[in-house]
This record gives sequence, structure tokens and C-alpha cells, in this order.
Amino acid sequence: MGKKCLLFTILFLSFAFAKAQSEKARLEAKKAKIQAEINQFSRLLSNVKKESKTMVLLVETIDKKIARTQELINITNKQANLITRSIKKNTDENNKLKKEIKIQKEEYARMIVKAYKSKNEQSRLMFLLSSEDFLQAYKRVQYLKSYADYRKKQADEITAKSMRLEQINKDLEVEKKQKQEVLKVNKQQRVALQKDKQEQENLLAVVKQDEKKYSK
Repeated sequence: MGKKCLLFTILFLSFAFAKAQSEKARLEAKKAKIQAEINQFSRLLSNVKKESKTMVLLVETIDKKIARTQELINITNKQANLITRSIKKNTDENNKLKKEIKIQKEEYARMIVKAYKSKNEQSRLMFLLSSEDFLQAYKRVQYLKSYADYRKKQADEITAKSMRLEQINKDLEVEKKQKQEVLKVNKQQRVALQKDKQEQENLLAVVKQDEKKYSK
């Protein structure tokens, strides 16, 4: 992988990460707004019950609260799916980088051994002095230089990929914790939704028992 290709990959991954973070932030803001509305409906329900207000207001309030709670559940589902996709992408990249690093390290080790065996200072000098003419000597100098450059490039790529791998592992730990938290909130909201639906059914049962009174 050349420097340009490596740079392009880093830029692409940065763009994808920024986009994912933007979507996460958007969902989090929407979730906070809906949660504030749910809290408001909860306070309103409490006040209505205390002040013995009309049954109609009770039913309307709990209907709105149920709708908002369902929205919140939908958002946490989206958040969980978003994090799951991000975890899968990072896991795939993690595995890919591990394989690439392993292959490059093995190749780099072979180059070092080869350099140690056949390209020490004395052999390099003999390699150059044994040239038949100046042109051949020049080509051999260029070969040695390009070989050294290639070794350095391999070492740089291994370092860059190792750093990227370390960052991915950190991201994965954060994302797994985020997913646990989102699923926890999702479960809490499902319990709250079930409770509100039960209360809604109880209210409607009361209304049905005295239908003429509440029709007025």
C-alpha cells in the first residue's frame, strides 16, 4: 500500500466516522427532546390525578405519553442498530489489519535477515566494486537505495497500521459500552410503555362502565 493509498484510506475512514458520529448526535438530541416531553406528561398525569380532573384529560395525556415512549423506543432501536453496524465495521477492519500487519511483519523479518546475511557493509562495497562499469555501479547504488527505502516504507506502514489497530480496539470498547447503555434504556422504556398501556386499559374500562357519564 502506497502513501497516497494509505492517506486516502485514513481520510475515507475519518469521513465515515464523522458521519456516524453526526447521526449518533442527531438521535441523542431527538431522544433527549422526547424524554423531556415524556417527563412533562408524567408530571401532568400526576397533577391531573391529584386534582381529580376530567377523565378525558387523563386519557388524552396518557395517550400522548404512550406515543412519545414508543418514539423513544424506536430511537433507541435505531441507536442500537447504528452502534451494531459500527461495531461490525470496526471488527472487520480490526481483523483485516491484524492479517495485513502479520503478513508485513513476516515479510519485514525476512528482509532484515536477508540484509544481515548478504548486505552488510563489506558485501555492499564488494557488490558495488564488482560492477563492470559506471552505469552498472550506478544502477546497483539505486537498487540498494530503493531496497532500503522499501524496508523503511514497510516499517512505517506497520507502525501506522498498529496505531490504527490500537485506536480501533479503543473505539470498540467504547461502542460496546454505549450499546449496553442504549439497550438498558430501551428495556426500561419498554417496561414503562407496558405500564402506561395497562393504565390506559384500566382508564378505558372505567369509561366503558359509565359510558353515558363520560360521553357528556
